[in-house]
Amino acid sequence: MNNDEIIETLRLLNNRLLQIEEYVKKQTEIPKNNLKSLEQHNKESLSNFTAINHLNSGFACPKCGEEMYYSNPGVALASYPPKRNVHCNNCKHMDYVY
Repeated sequence: MNNDEIIETLRLLNNRLLQIEEYVKKQTEIPKNNLKSLEQHNKESLSNFTAINHLNSGFACPKCGEEMYYSNPGVALASYPPKRNVHCNNCKHMDYVY
């Protein structure tokens, strides 16, 4: 290879390297305009937490048909998937739900 060929090869390799760097930069940069504010995150989290920890379950007891309630709303079993305790005030039936 003569000097002109070497210089041309280096130029082509440099151009290819710049293209790869630009591609990697686009793939790894975090879009800042899509991030939530801390205030928005906390508001949504509190809303979800309140909805999940509501005592009324919305489903009937399998024994008597009365609505069951979450007896320990802040506790989930360490099973997979996690389960929560529900109780029936009418017949005292106790069970677990996902």
